[in-house]
Amino acid sequence: MKAVLHVTGGCNLRCRYCYVGDKTAARMTPDVARAAVDLVADNADPRFTVSFMGGEPLLEYDLVRETVAYAEQVAKARGKAASFRMTTNGLLFDDHRLEWCRRHKVLFALSLDGDAKSHDANRVTTAGRGSHAQLMERLDAIRSRSLVLIVIAVVTPATADNLGPAMTYLFAHGIDKVILSPDFGGEWDRATLRKLERGYRQVADDYVARHRRGEEIYFSTFDEKIRTHALGPVRRGVVCDMGATSFSVAPSGEIYPCVQFVRPETDLRFRIGDVRAGFDAAKRWELVELNRKPRPKCEGCDLDGRCSNWCGCVNHRTTGDVCEVPPFLCEHERMVLPVADHVGNILHAEHNEIFHRKFYQDHLEPH
Repeated sequence: MKAVLHVTGGCNLRCRYCYVGDKTAARMTPDVARAAVDLVADNADPRFTVSFMGGEPLLEYDLVRETVAYAEQVAKARGKAASFRMTTNGLLFDDHRLEWCRRHKVLFALSLDGDAKSHDANRVTTAGRGSHAQLMERLDAIRSRSLVLIVIAVVTPATADNLGPAMTYLFAHGIDKVILSPDFGGEWDRATLRKLERGYRQVADDYVARHRRGEEIYFSTFDEKIRTHALGPVRRGVVCDMGATSFSVAPSGEIYPCVQFVRPETDLRFRIGDVRAGFDAAKRWELVELNRKPRPKCEGCDLDGRCSNWCGCVNHRTTGDVCEVPPFLCEHERMVLPVADHVGNILHAEHNEIFHRKFYQDHLEPH
């Protein structure tokens, strides 16, 4: 079980594609944070995760630190294990905070869109200036502490033509785990989709070359598609479970099924409780079951089970309906699956050791 605590509505950046919306002065209180920890611990067995988001969670570093200490106490008292995560733009890290992350084994996802050209096109400061140079100054300090680091990168219509160089930049700087998310709310058209496809093919060439050199990298767009071929299709309600095993807590203490619903304008039918009173079980499981329903437009499609139509949160954010798949997602999946399969076919045919271990051996050996 995982609880995602949105500890602040404020941020030191003004990313142009941010799905959180307008920044606010909302701040989570220690009482709300502790209640969230108690709730996730009560519903978890034998382990639970506390994740921190914003806005920018490091704006509330003291609260994050206090909450981790409390969660560790709760876990010890109840005979459970606690782990911690954080999604951050990284600009507020200093040596002290990085050392604290290392001591408490905080896995963090760093928002970095690749090279300066892609990153600075969207991830700008409150003054409208790019933030890439500031972040790269901190990257060596982050990596020197052997922290578990995942990079979250976003590609937009404006940066699609630079996707190949942007991802190569990350891999060349020692980033070996990249989650790439297209801007589903962006103004995509045929021209930008063609640019995106060219970018994916450039990344594919780099991905294959690095595996041949013995470099193990994770690129979500390819790895997760290859996984659906190697291990079978994804079942709806498993990856995105709409609050069944993970929930988000707004600064106010209200509970939502996913980070994408923690916005002032969210329909109240997606509020599934409050940390002080607990879950509204009926609403929570109603949403879980809704997300498991077939996608009407996808029935009979050969790609159903391999494409990302399972994410009811993205569906709702883009179409207003959990089961309504946005047209861009459909076009994107039809485009990227052949590229991912091409990568998989090459490395499988070559009996690439890393590829085989990642997609086959690790899932067959007993643990």
